[in-house]
Amino acid sequence: MVAVRDCFDAVRRQLEDQVRRQRGDVKTHEVPAHGKIASLIAEGDYGFIDTSDGTEVYFHRNAVANGGVEKLTVGDEVRFSLHPAEGEKGAQASAVIPVGKHHLGPAG
Repeated sequence: MVAVRDCFDAVRRQLEDQVRRQRGDVKTHEVPAHGKIASLIAEGDYGFIDTSDGTEVYFHRNAVANGGVEKLTVGDEVRFSLHPAEGEKGAQASAVIPVGKHHLGPAG
C-alpha cells in the first residue's frame, strides 16, 4: 500500500507541476544582460557598455560590483542589470559585474 500511495503522490505532483507550467505560474530567472565596456570617463566616474543587441548603456562607478571600476578597461566583458527607469543619459545599469573570458555561463 505504501508503494501505491507514493506512486499516486508522485503522479499528482507531476500533474500539478504541468498545470503550473501551462498557466505560467512557474518562475523563470532572468539572465543578466551581457556586453563590453565601450568607454570609461574617469573625470565623471562613469562609462558606457555596448550591449550584445547593439544598444549603449550608461553606468556609474557605484554600480560596479565590489568597487571594481578601477580594474575595468575598454573591451572588458561584463554582465549587467538594467535599472527599470531610464536616466538622463538613457538606459542605465543598476549593477555591473565584470567577467573574465573563462567565466561566462551558458547564456554568454
